[in-house]
Amino acid sequence: MAIINSFLCWSNTRTGTAVCGYYTLIISVVCLAFYMLRYIALDDLKDSIELKGIVYAGFVLYSFLIGVSLILLPGVYMDRRFLLLPWIYVLVITVLYETGAIALVTTVHLEQDH
Repeated sequence: MAIINSFLCWSNTRTGTAVCGYYTLIISVVCLAFYMLRYIALDDLKDSIELKGIVYAGFVLYSFLIGVSLILLPGVYMDRRFLLLPWIYVLVITVLYETGAIALVTTVHLEQDH
């Protein structure tokens, strides 16, 4: 089994993990702001139950992602490797959610066009 000693441009995996945590935190805040703007503009979406579900689920999911990113960062600096696990789980769920949301929005728009 190979042991990884470096991560992309950084000399060790600890620095790379911290950079990933900060990046995820920033992107999660931006996405949460986007979903909050979609929530404010929800009056335009009141006819579409699917889009409401996507907005609510995205709001909750990106809130969780901010929380686990804030858990990941102290875990990196305190060398607590098990604090990485919630971040991994929520990140996998986020990727699955985004894939499903894109598929759902695509099929809803295709049905409305025909």
